[in-house]
Amino acid sequence: MCPHGVPTMKLTETAIAKLAPQATRFEVSDEGTPNLVLRVFPSGKRSWRYRYRAGGHSKRYVIGDATLISPSKARRRARSLAGAIAEGKDPNHEEAQQKAAARRAKQSTLRYFIDHSYEPWAKSERKTGQDTCRRIRTNFGNFLDTPMASISVWDIERWRKQRHEACITASTTNRDIAALRACLGHAVEWNSLERNPLDGLRLRITDRSQPLRILAPDEELRLRQSLKERDQTRHASRESANRWRFKRSYLPLPEFPHYVVFNDNYFGRSYCLTQECSPTACPMPHPDA
Repeated sequence: MCPHGVPTMKLTETAIAKLAPQATRFEVSDEGTPNLVLRVFPSGKRSWRYRYRAGGHSKRYVIGDATLISPSKARRRARSLAGAIAEGKDPNHEEAQQKAAARRAKQSTLRYFIDHSYEPWAKSERKTGQDTCRRIRTNFGNFLDTPMASISVWDIERWRKQRHEACITASTTNRDIAALRACLGHAVEWNSLERNPLDGLRLRITDRSQPLRILAPDEELRLRQSLKERDQTRHASRESANRWRFKRSYLPLPEFPHYVVFNDNYFGRSYCLTQECSPTACPMPHPDA
């Protein structure tokens, strides 16, 4: 029996397996390793703990589950704790500080800010708020678990270079960066970040001029056919609506005109697409004529 009134025995895996649970939890001290105890719960769970004193109080540090930590590992951990306590450290206090630091680090990440602050605001205040958050998560996935303050201009420059090598246009990349920069700007505004790390990042200059492309003959035929089909669909829909209105003595809606003209801006030509029009009587050229 140890001075704390706890029975002492050589805690081997065989001995631990023989310790039957009781109505209340109890502890057994390890022979040869001061202050190392095994706590047995009524449920059958067994847990390693280390007894020590700090600040004038008796404390216990939880080493871990006895089914996962062998007796030899528990003894090594107990000796390590004894050395730290001898240096004036409090294991429980240090572990609490580490957990608090990890929690603060998690709350400072881009993912946490989007999930808990930015997305709820964007969805209620911006029409495209959810799409913006999806854009950031999709394109900046490697930065989601990074503290926002640690995202640098150099990080985004490397990311932008990879996008360029993947043949993604500069205009698309600019939109993605603008979405991320706006998100970080709100983090500054809401005191979640001291400064926006992307303030010094310049967007790429994009070429807004679009080269003209002449449609291939099969493409031109498909375009004309699509215009005709759309014209017929609109016309049939209006006729159906007017039949419905006529049965109820409503005034009819004006008829849709046929999609008469197709402009070829490149060659400066216009074609008549009216189905009922005669190519010989119509002053405009017909594509099939």
